[in-house]
Amino acid sequence: MSSAGPKQSDFPAASGECALPSGAGEGEAAAQHRLDCLEVWGGSAEIESSIRVTGMDAWVWSHPAGAETGGDIYLVSMCACAEVSRFLVADVSGHGADASDVALHLRRLMRRHINKPDQTRLAVAINTDFDGMAQHGKFATALLATFFPPTRHLILCNAGHPRPLHYRSATGQWQPLDPAADADGRVTRNLPLGIRSEAAYEQFAVQLEPEDRVLIYTDGLTETHGRDKHMLGEPGLLNFVSGLERTDTTNPLSDLHRKVVDFADSAPSPDDLTMLMLRANGEKPPPQSLAQKLRVTAKMLGLMLGR
Repeated sequence: MSSAGPKQSDFPAASGECALPSGAGEGEAAAQHRLDCLEVWGGSAEIESSIRVTGMDAWVWSHPAGAETGGDIYLVSMCACAEVSRFLVADVSGHGADASDVALHLRRLMRRHINKPDQTRLAVAINTDFDGMAQHGKFATALLATFFPPTRHLILCNAGHPRPLHYRSATGQWQPLDPAADADGRVTRNLPLGIRSEAAYEQFAVQLEPEDRVLIYTDGLTETHGRDKHMLGEPGLLNFVSGLERTDTTNPLSDLHRKVVDFADSAPSPDDLTMLMLRANGEKPPPQSLAQKLRVTAKMLGLMLGR
């Protein structure tokens, strides 16, 4: 089960020295890529690739519908002396060139703010800057995730996006990943970006064991229609991921896409489709000085205790 996560405390960063260089990591990726500190990787073009950050292997599969770029966005960054990695997936409303142009604007906003230590403040900053798009009937769902390898915590902020799926290696089972309900049985639901400028955002945390996996995706996946005209939905997706091969050498998203194509009887998807699979590998960050360790640990404790 996920645990209640931090709300306003700063996420660990090395004294703010991780300011992003302009244009770092933008563009097409190689078949495999290991991120360097201060690098931002991603885009909104078609891609099938794998990347590696400290403590995490990741696979990305994205296919815009009928264009070179679409309304889906995927970004990955690593900073704080390889102590912190961040993953962003977003889905702009609409299709075609219009959605692609808005996605480009949103991607620039995400890159501008991606290094904000507190993930909820990241969501607020992006939402505030993106709010003007609502005047044109545009909004975007987004899933923001930050991984802290020393404690293996994945911290998530969901802005109206489909729920990620979590594979627990200890049980061999997949399940939706959602914040725990509060004492009144309510679950926090954050608004999509661009709906309301004053929207607030909350996040939650889950601790990943080595070989645990998390699937983040856009609704083009679950809204795929099968031969019987019914949508795949979250239950159908859970059934598909339960049969995936779990090896280090296989791109699991290629296998998942084949299942989806077969389900749709090879009909082209009318919507952009993006998938990001994360796998905790147990890797530890590189050695740091005592001062760095104390600073990062203190901030992490404040984060996890909700101070």
